[in-house]
Amino acid sequence: MDNQLVKKVCDHQYKESFNFLFNCIEDYIFIVHNSGQVIQANRAVLENLEYSLDEITCLNFDLLFSVTKRLESGNILKGILSGELTELTLPICTKSGREIAVDTRFFKGQLEGNEVLYGISKEVKDVKRAKRHLEKTLGCTSSITALSKFDTGEYIQVNDVLVQTLGYERDEILGKRAGDLNIFLDPQFRDNIISQITEHGCVINCEVNIRDKIGNIHTGLFLAEMIEIADNKYLLTITNDITEKRWQMKEEQKRNNIQSLIEAMPFLAWVKDINGKYITVNKAYEDFYKTKRTELMGKTDFEIFPLKSALNYSKKDKEITKYRINQKLHRVHLKNKKYNEWFEELILPFFDNYGQVSGTIGVANNITAKVQLEMELANQKRFLKTIIDTIPDFIFYKDTNSKLLGCNKGYAERVLGLNEVDIIGKTDSEIVKNPDLANYYLLKDRETFASGKMIKNEEEIALMDGSLIYAETVKAPFWDDQGNLAGLIGISRDITKRKRLEKQLREKVEYAELLFKTVPSAVFSVDRNRRITGWNEMAEVITGYSANEVIGKECSVVLHGVGIEGCNLCSNACESPLINQLCNVVTKDGQTRHVLKSIAVVYDEQGAIREKIECFEDITEMTLMEEELRESHKRYSAIVNNAPQIVVIIRAGIILFVNEAGKEALGYDREFIGREMKEFMTKKTFEHFDQLKEEIAEDYCVSSELELIKQSGEILNVLLKGICIPYESERAFLAVMMDITESKQLNARLRESEEKFRQCAETINEIFLINDKEKIVYVSPAYERITGMSCQSLLDNPHALVGLIHRADRERMRSSFPQSFLNINKAITEEFRIIRSDGKMRWLWLKSYPVQDQAINSYFKVTSIVDITDRKKIEMKLLEREKQTQMEILLAERVQRDSLPHPFVGEEIRVNTIFEPYSTVSGDFFNYKWFDEQKKLCGYIIDVSGHGVATALQTATIKMMLDNVLLQGDVVEAEDILAINEKVMDYLYEDTFVALLYYEFDFKAHALKLISAGITLFLLAKQQECSLIPISGCYLGIVDNPEIEMKIIPFKPGELYCLMSDGASDLIELNGIIKQRSFAAYKGWLEKLAQNPERKDDFSVICIEILKETKEIKVLDINDNTDLEKAQIIISEFLERNLSGDDVSTLEVAVHEALNNGYSASGQVRLKLRRIGGRLIIRVKDFGLGFDVTKVQYDNNYEENFDELRDAGSGRGILLMKLFCDKVIYNAVGNEVLLLKMITTN
Repeated sequence: MDNQLVKKVCDHQYKESFNFLFNCIEDYIFIVHNSGQVIQANRAVLENLEYSLDEITCLNFDLLFSVTKRLESGNILKGILSGELTELTLPICTKSGREIAVDTRFFKGQLEGNEVLYGISKEVKDVKRAKRHLEKTLGCTSSITALSKFDTGEYIQVNDVLVQTLGYERDEILGKRAGDLNIFLDPQFRDNIISQITEHGCVINCEVNIRDKIGNIHTGLFLAEMIEIADNKYLLTITNDITEKRWQMKEEQKRNNIQSLIEAMPFLAWVKDINGKYITVNKAYEDFYKTKRTELMGKTDFEIFPLKSALNYSKKDKEITKYRINQKLHRVHLKNKKYNEWFEELILPFFDNYGQVSGTIGVANNITAKVQLEMELANQKRFLKTIIDTIPDFIFYKDTNSKLLGCNKGYAERVLGLNEVDIIGKTDSEIVKNPDLANYYLLKDRETFASGKMIKNEEEIALMDGSLIYAETVKAPFWDDQGNLAGLIGISRDITKRKRLEKQLREKVEYAELLFKTVPSAVFSVDRNRRITGWNEMAEVITGYSANEVIGKECSVVLHGVGIEGCNLCSNACESPLINQLCNVVTKDGQTRHVLKSIAVVYDEQGAIREKIECFEDITEMTLMEEELRESHKRYSAIVNNAPQIVVIIRAGIILFVNEAGKEALGYDREFIGREMKEFMTKKTFEHFDQLKEEIAEDYCVSSELELIKQSGEILNVLLKGICIPYESERAFLAVMMDITESKQLNARLRESEEKFRQCAETINEIFLINDKEKIVYVSPAYERITGMSCQSLLDNPHALVGLIHRADRERMRSSFPQSFLNINKAITEEFRIIRSDGKMRWLWLKSYPVQDQAINSYFKVTSIVDITDRKKIEMKLLEREKQTQMEILLAERVQRDSLPHPFVGEEIRVNTIFEPYSTVSGDFFNYKWFDEQKKLCGYIIDVSGHGVATALQTATIKMMLDNVLLQGDVVEAEDILAINEKVMDYLYEDTFVALLYYEFDFKAHALKLISAGITLFLLAKQQECSLIPISGCYLGIVDNPEIEMKIIPFKPGELYCLMSDGASDLIELNGIIKQRSFAAYKGWLEKLAQNPERKDDFSVICIEILKETKEIKVLDINDNTDLEKAQIIISEFLERNLSGDDVSTLEVAVHEALNNGYSASGQVRLKLRRIGGRLIIRVKDFGLGFDVTKVQYDNNYEENFDELRDAGSGRGILLMKLFCDKVIYNAVGNEVLLLKMITTN
């Protein structure tokens, strides 16, 4: 007890002593917790900072500084708490807002057994404040600044610019003199400066050359002044580095030289710097683009040209400057609303004195006229080549050495069997297989060259298909512009057909001469004056005259003993031939012979009679025999009794003779003879027979159908043919009758059938057409009802129906409809539209097929045309309904896809999905949600059995149910899935079920929870392996209490999980797993697998990658052009590391625009580049006055706005930032912008 009491007393005395000492110290003392909260403060703090103890112990230490310095103080405090920093030099702020300049130092200690930080803040005195101000001035100036002792010259302080410029470490300079480091080229320079200061008080703008650590010389303007601090003299020197300015003067001179050079060029020329800004252009460039050089200088292509062109030019310049390549001379076609010009363009990089690329020089020569001439020449060459290749003749041309210069396609392929290109420069001996033939061609070439004229010859040519043709070849020389012999042109024409015709003509002439000599009839020829020119041997035999006796004499005088006027045959045969005309000829011995004469007229090419060929045959003996035959015919007429037809001889209406066939047909015996013919005829036939008597009386051969009455009373139909004959020396009528009763009955039935067809065709609403090869022979009356045109109009003009056809179908039917006439044996089926005369449109269906008329062995085409207008209307309604249904399905697909979650990228996880329905809409679905406070990703994937719209509706219903249960951030267990199963049963039809997989990635526990109900496989990819992981579970909607499995799996950064429906897992099992190298590669592999033709199910995959920590931060302070150039390099490298593809160049443009805007506003910019997970965050802050950010409003018409802003000359940079970044945020002042870009996962 005594020890404890002593301990308490000691502790109490220690606390009182500590508090007394703590409050007696005049410096500000703070005790700070490791979290940054103030635990205790002494009296000096409370009195000077105007806080009570309770108020200050409720604050964090960084809240004791002004708002403008709070971010900086917070960052320094973090460094102090982590042990990296121990000092803070910011002024502290009182409760009322007054700042007190202090230096605060921290050290670790203990308070009541707990580790704390002790902070002691000392107020900065005037001298110290002055020193600090001087040090701060040294740090803020952009010139080379140093502070040295006036008497000894030892450096006591130098700024960062001097350290960076001379390349020394600060410790290497402090305490040493300029002479020690050999900084000044002139060793006496400092002594001279001291003398001038002593005399004049200061030195201003004295030029000096200084040497850096590695020996490089810098030129500067030197400023020096003596200052006193605490009774000590110091020399303050400021040197403005004008090395760059001197270099710029040289560069300016170089640019002037370049300007003079490009101004002398007659074509477009321009120069750009490394950033793509125009330095200068020549007068030709100004004239072409109608602009001024001063308007272009300092601008990039984005400020001058449309966005698409600017991106193309910028990309080209970057390739040249980045890879230091000289672009080859190439053609560029500038085509837009203003220009349609062709240029030959050449862009080259140019370099500075250090061998670094400084920019590009480009020249463009306008070659539009040349290109147009080339195109016109090419067109003419193609036209000429087409003509040459189209000509059926073989064309070739050679030089004076008989080497081929070219040929047409027929000569190369059909004669030589080579390509046209392969023969150029070769002689006939190199390409013609027959050496004799090649030598013959060469000989003819030399003859042509020697004569200087065209030569022609006939020759045989063997073609590549093995055939041999006769050709007429013409070779003609040609001369060049100077009149020198340049070669020859050859044309070979196929005359095989002409040769064949000539041969046939010779053969026919020989045949005619042979026929003239050997024909058994008398043949002679006469000219147009009827003088005999030819006389064959048979004419000599019949007439007794020899050929020598009659040649040159008139034929009428020789044969008939009269002149041409007395010869009727000669006068009748002047214009047309005569065939087998009877005439008499007188022989040489005076005999008269009966002949049968024919005359053929031969015309010349003008249609005038050239000659006549006359042929006569002696029929004297035959004429005598015919007379005897007629007498014999009368005597033997009784033979008709045996004829099978009915033969009747009638005189004055009384029957004189009936043959046996007549008696048998009518059933009579001798009752015929002596009776009147009318007794055996029907009344109708008798009246008709009376009319025939007039024809019979005139000796005409009559023909008619009659009705006779048989003895039995039956009617016998006969076909009568009769003529008057002499019978028993008197005039009588011979009638031959054929029984046609059966034929009449068949014809009656045929007419009845035709009448029924006619009535049917006229009744039904269908057009029937019957046509032969020449015309339409029948058209049904329905033609008038359907088309509104008369039937006769179609009979008169078979193509009248084509004129009614709708314009859209007319061309097709023009070629199809006439086929009914041309291809009589071909069946045709067509559908088309017509426009009636009343303007109404009708749909018609045409069907045609051939039929054969066996009676005359001829084919007809039967065409049926049906009005299908009503059917078409119904089809169109059905088609419209089908389209509407399809549109609704597509809308359902769009709604379904829009309901899917977007890809997600966080600092620790990345999610991407694949959703490929088997049909338009899917029975699969998935959803997920990130809960930031709980650091977990929850989601599910479902697969409803079946396909189509009904399944998709079921899926949508189940989706809403699952979202309300599984994606609320609550703990999900297997019992929750069982509760879902009970609700799902109400929405599923018989034989349908649901497969479900719930997943939960907990990043606090680094564990994955899986609850399976039918989806039994997922893919796990690690660095060294990739496999399908099984998990069991029963489908939902089948039984009341399905088996549900829950599995907990730890996960690590770098792992990839693919949760999928069975449509995906089945394909993976079928095709095997292929390990990939990255998240994007796995996604690409799965997307390619989804296009597998063997897929028969919906394909859905959720790809989840556990990200490794990806952080990168760069902070840059930019105070001059050198910093700006270095920053541009760092920006480019940073973006290339973190982005890919076009995103690098486009985002680089946006960052440069923000950087240039800030630098132009204040001349000083702070740039911060950060990558956090899948995001790039870029902050650009300037120290200017800012601008009104409420005016930064642009819609999504980027290209139109870009061109308008380019023309306006302002606001373009903001638009580029909005165009290339996912988000652009300005602070309220307008002097700081944040650019956000999501890293895409391709």
